[in-house]
Amino acid sequence: MAVSGPDIAIKAADITLMRGDLNSVADAIIISRIKMNLFFAFIYNTVGIPIAAIG
Repeated sequence: MAVSGPDIAIKAADITLMRGDLNSVADAIIISRIKMNLFFAFIYNTVGIPIAAIG
């Protein structure tokens, strides 16, 4: 079975666009930033609130 150039590119890529719509890439970046901010806020509060309660 021969492997073509696009197949190699798809396997090597971090992200593969299934459609030609680049707006979905911008939406994915925005959503990932929101998720990352929520994660860091959760960690900050998990560590900060007990420290504030102690003293």
